[in-house]
Amino acid sequence: MLEISHIYLYAALRRSLGGGWWNWPAVTHIACLFAYRHLFRRWVAAQSWGTVVQNGYDYYLGFAIIACIVFAAGDAIRIAFRLALARPAAGMRRRPRPGRWAAALFGVSLLVYLYALHEARAYQVVRIEIPTALLPEGRNRVRIAAFSDLHLARLNAEKELRRIVEIINAESPDIVAAVGDTVDADLRRREGERRAFRDLQAPHRFAVVGNHEVYRSMRQGLDFLEESGLTVLRGRWAEAAGIIVAGVDDPAVRGAADSAAALAGVDQEKFVLLLAHRPPVPDGARGRFDLQLSGHTHGGQIFPARPFMRLVNGHPQGLSTLPPGTAGGKTSRLYVMNGVGFSGPPVRLLARPEILVVDVVRSGSAASSPADGDHPEAVVAGRK
Repeated sequence: MLEISHIYLYAALRRSLGGGWWNWPAVTHIACLFAYRHLFRRWVAAQSWGTVVQNGYDYYLGFAIIACIVFAAGDAIRIAFRLALARPAAGMRRRPRPGRWAAALFGVSLLVYLYALHEARAYQVVRIEIPTALLPEGRNRVRIAAFSDLHLARLNAEKELRRIVEIINAESPDIVAAVGDTVDADLRRREGERRAFRDLQAPHRFAVVGNHEVYRSMRQGLDFLEESGLTVLRGRWAEAAGIIVAGVDDPAVRGAADSAAALAGVDQEKFVLLLAHRPPVPDGARGRFDLQLSGHTHGGQIFPARPFMRLVNGHPQGLSTLPPGTAGGKTSRLYVMNGVGFSGPPVRLLARPEILVVDVVRSGSAASSPADGDHPEAVVAGRK
């Protein structure tokens, strides 16, 4: 993907600027990036100065991807402009000079990149309300704070985690759920992050395994989560705050149990929360849980990838009601989160990181009464 974006940018610039002295440095630059990615990246990472190079590369990668998007949009505008000039109208006889056009696109790319750096850490709290008749007597509400795709690594570490923990603690949740891809780096020197997780004030704290826990080191990832005070649900369930919380490993885990197996034997007279890193829901699981929380998609992370996430995963971002299941009579809902971190470049564009707060409320209670115009089954209460 990186090589394609650079080749496209080079072609766009050559089309605008023509030949000249800059061509050979540009081609050499692309070749060096290719060599770094595919030949020397692990060697560089092992050096004492490797972290600086890796961090610089990730920031550069973010700019390259956004510049590619901006130049593609510029090409679309240029083509539209050229088509419009095929039948000249008054005031549309002059075309922009190629050099100035390329400079303008680079300027726009830089501005968009700076905004994307900001958006990657502009956490929002998204609130939804799920009415149910399945809460135990004497309990009118269970609050769940959930996040996915934290990707703890070099550029997303203790400082950002502490911000997220502060936001979650301010919501006073009964349950905290880390829905996969929590870690994405060597975790042997991460005591600060462990302490940050242990500062979560919720009585019940759960996690499930995502694909990046598998890619980096499954054993190391599990040890980190457990030492951080999180109960890892691997194809099993637990009762917490009067509801059932079940969790499954990501399909990247060899021999991982699917959702239907994890829900076997669950009391259907209780509210069932299912944690699964990826959104797809097996047919045998639908109707056996009330709400599934998932991530993995990052909301596309960088526009315009978001619309393609639904094609890949089969479900939209946010809250949706699933078709009736064959194995149970519950109305199953799915919420796909944007995630709170980033993978690769430290940028997000039109896919703000989110912390989800779910209020499971007793049907008929004051808290569960939807406002005018809200859907009676599930209320998206707001975001900040």
